[in-house]
Amino acid sequence: MSKSRSVTAIRLISAAFALILLFGLYYLFENNGLIAIILACALKAQMEYAELTIDKPEVSFSRALLVSGCFIITLSALLSPKAIGLPVGFVLIAFFSFFLIHNRHAQSLTYIRDLIGISALGLLYVGILPAFIVALFRQPSGDFWFLTLLSIVLFGDSFAYFIGKALGRTKMLPSISPNKTWAGSIGGLFGSVFAVILAKFLFFNSLPVLPLVILAIVTGAAAQVGDFFESLLKRVANKKDSGTLMPGHGGILDRIDGVLFAAPFIYFASIYFPTFF
Repeated sequence: MSKSRSVTAIRLISAAFALILLFGLYYLFENNGLIAIILACALKAQMEYAELTIDKPEVSFSRALLVSGCFIITLSALLSPKAIGLPVGFVLIAFFSFFLIHNRHAQSLTYIRDLIGISALGLLYVGILPAFIVALFRQPSGDFWFLTLLSIVLFGDSFAYFIGKALGRTKMLPSISPNKTWAGSIGGLFGSVFAVILAKFLFFNSLPVLPLVILAIVTGAAAQVGDFFESLLKRVANKKDSGTLMPGHGGILDRIDGVLFAAPFIYFASIYFPTFF
């Protein structure tokens, strides 16, 4: 077996195991099982982000503070999406206080500036974006919307991968992700549309096709942006993967980068689509 086929096989086995775990928890514990695995993945992604961006060994407390703040924000979405503002306020005050205190021991103000930027981005990227996924379960049919989100991203990834390998010639952003091509990107959008049509017949028979197709294209494009953004973070950190948890895929952040960027669109669709359509 060639190396590329071996890598593909490892990726497929790893993805299959993750899906079996996901649907097994859903079968056994329903929404609670999905929420539990979402929170576990969010926490691991937050840890990976902290390791990617805060690389000095003497700032372990900075990592712990960042991960704790992000997880508190994500967890607060279990109460109510409207309740996120309160923990965000407390987390920001805690961060501002930390920067003021840490300033006395920092080697330079430039480092403090970088740490502020890294922390602010982290709260948005791996704190608030996962909260949209958790908040889905506060909506009617939240589990179906969550499965639709996963399907749009996973089918998009799969179509992009195989169509890109077969037809891809022109690179999109080779300095960030050298294997991504325009053919793969367009193929990925077709995969996302296929996924949402499947979701319509399985979950949302009453919703018209056209708004769902538009949702799939927008959501699929957002997922691809998320993929590129996480690749940029790894380039800056000079790392190939965010972690090693999933063989063939890297870390959890490598696997859910697109899901994070796509989540807000699915969340707002879960609110407004049943009303408008």
